[in-house]
Amino acid sequence: MHAAWIDAGSGVAGDMLLGALVDAGARLDGLQAAVDAVVPGCVRLRAEQVIRAGLRATRVHVEPLQADQPHRTWRTIRALLDDATLAEPVRTRAVAVFTRLAEAEARVHGVTADDVHFHEVGAWDSIADVVGVCAALDALGVERLTAGQVAVGSGRVRTAHGELPVPVPAVAELAVGWRVFAGGAGELATPTGMALVTALAAVCEDLPPLRLDAVGVGAGGRDTPGRPNVVRVLVGSAPEPEPEPESEPEPESEPESEPESEPEPESEPEPESEPESEPEPEPESEPEPESEPEPESEPEPESEPEPESEPEPESEPESESESEPEPEPEPEPEPESEPEPESESDTGDPGEAVVLEANVDDLDPRVWPAVLAALLHAGASDAWLTPVLMKKGRPAHTLSVLARPDRAAALRAVVFRETTTLGVREHRVRKTALARCWAEVEVSGAALPVKVGHQDGVIVQVTPEFDPAARLAAALDLPVRTVLAAAEHAAAARGLIQGRPIPADLGG
Repeated sequence: MHAAWIDAGSGVAGDMLLGALVDAGARLDGLQAAVDAVVPGCVRLRAEQVIRAGLRATRVHVEPLQADQPHRTWRTIRALLDDATLAEPVRTRAVAVFTRLAEAEARVHGVTADDVHFHEVGAWDSIADVVGVCAALDALGVERLTAGQVAVGSGRVRTAHGELPVPVPAVAELAVGWRVFAGGAGELATPTGMALVTALAAVCEDLPPLRLDAVGVGAGGRDTPGRPNVVRVLVGSAPEPEPEPESEPEPESEPESEPESEPEPESEPEPESEPESEPEPEPESEPEPESEPEPESEPEPESEPEPESEPEPESEPESESESEPEPEPEPEPEPESEPEPESESDTGDPGEAVVLEANVDDLDPRVWPAVLAALLHAGASDAWLTPVLMKKGRPAHTLSVLARPDRAAALRAVVFRETTTLGVREHRVRKTALARCWAEVEVSGAALPVKVGHQDGVIVQVTPEFDPAARLAAALDLPVRTVLAAAEHAAAARGLIQGRPIPADLGG
């Protein structure tokens, strides 16, 4: 049986586990295809080799291709998974993980699972983590998954629901029945990571017998000296010991020979087989020694490393994995920095960005939509055209691309590839965005996302998302403006009005 074991003794997060499975041999293009089947055109997976406290590891980046993607309910995510073209084992595992998350969040907030609004765990990156991990297990042929005890961290952390103790309530709910320990300061286990472990692993155990085929090491966002910020996955073949049931048919074969022989000769071989003991109770006592190998086959004495798990606090120097980056002000508590791009735009704090520009006067205008789409797909925060008049009165367009500084080189290459320009200029800017969240409103029986921009707890902007409204308008054979107006009216009926306090269920 092909099996795998998760070492989460330094903490666990979705992207760390995904990186470990990629490091163990799962192909990134196959995982990208599975994620695209659920949320097409939303994210791109990118892997790189990194060093964490002197150890080599693979880090998988989940990069957004669309700005301001919505938070989703469990009902919405389940529909996405049901409608996606996925291998059935991948779909089944992904549904199991999100079901665990929904049930934990529902218990924490006192609502039904279907009404749970995922914040951190419902964003695009966690959907990619969950679907990617499930697709990776399927690609590696893992039939049985187990995991060891999990380091969950300690202290306090800031979340969409305010400042919470560590482990955060959702992680604590997900950890019921699992062996956990603190392992260090900060949030070392995220809800997504804990749900993946407890929903997919059959049992919490120390490393079982395996013939190892591969070892994968997945990295978190931070490199803490002396504390490897990693999750390990050991993949191999688990022994299938079934010699004892095979030995049982042997006595069955003897009675088969007995009916073949006449009843009189049957009594003759019996005393021959029992020369030392004439009474019959001795053959009855013989099956008792045969039953003795059964306790020998039980690995319970070997599986008693549960007391040995106590010295695992020695792994504390390796336990601070900072598996997910909620914006914790403390120096080392944050487990992962993966969602930092989203948290910057959500907090309203100014962030550094770069603007790439090029003037183009000789490109077929029919090509421009494809150019803008290619830039957004490559990770641009925004891209737009401005009509200009160049020298000698030539009509042209200025192509502008807004992006994070670390995406500038890749986007510059897209501009050169997709347009006819001979040069690209760039300059740095400061970008300040309103904090934002998402709500769903009902229009003609369908749920439409509405973006809510807010500042200091007060609503500043309320905007229905255009593309879902356009799709609904086409399905209902209505003008798009009619559906947009209906969504705005439904949002106002829900209390989403400029100048009012943001509702508590949206993070107010």
